[in-house]
Amino acid sequence: FPNDPGGVLRRINHDANGLESFSVAVAEKAEGRKIDASELGGDSAWIDFYGPPDTIPHVRYSDVYLAQTERGREGRQFRKKVPRGFFRDKIVVIGSSSQVNQDVHPTPTSGDEEMAGPEVQAHAIGTAMAGFPLQEPSTIINVLLIVFMGVVTPAASLVLPALRAVALAVVLA
Repeated sequence: FPNDPGGVLRRINHDANGLESFSVAVAEKAEGRKIDASELGGDSAWIDFYGPPDTIPHVRYSDVYLAQTERGREGRQFRKKVPRGFFRDKIVVIGSSSQVNQDVHPTPTSGDEEMAGPEVQAHAIGTAMAGFPLQEPSTIINVLLIVFMGVVTPAASLVLPALRAVALAVVLA
């Protein structure tokens, strides 16, 4: 993932040096179709994070392993934490969420926490499967917004009391 200023992960690349990114490759496999680089709307696309860390369900590997191997007195397998079929028809990203392995990252939705790398990958896979819904506004839209903000507040200050003009500027911003 490319790092934005401050080391925050916000974007996904289609590929790096000709090799497709993991999230794009997984989304292609899951959907059974090729994802063209043009679908990102540029060299990269915004990751549509579903929420803060731990929004996407996660299961410890040891719980999965123990659910498959432990046997009770009657010989039946224990499935308290991970029931049979829990992963059926789901995309599963396996990876570490430990600070020690340094695969935790700040994201726009993580606040003071950091998000585990596998969860960032899961958000990126979901974004690719959704067709990269977050797009950059066009240059003309950006210019119009700048002009609008530069004109409305001073014009409003001519007819409104100062406190209301400031409140309007804050609301518009």
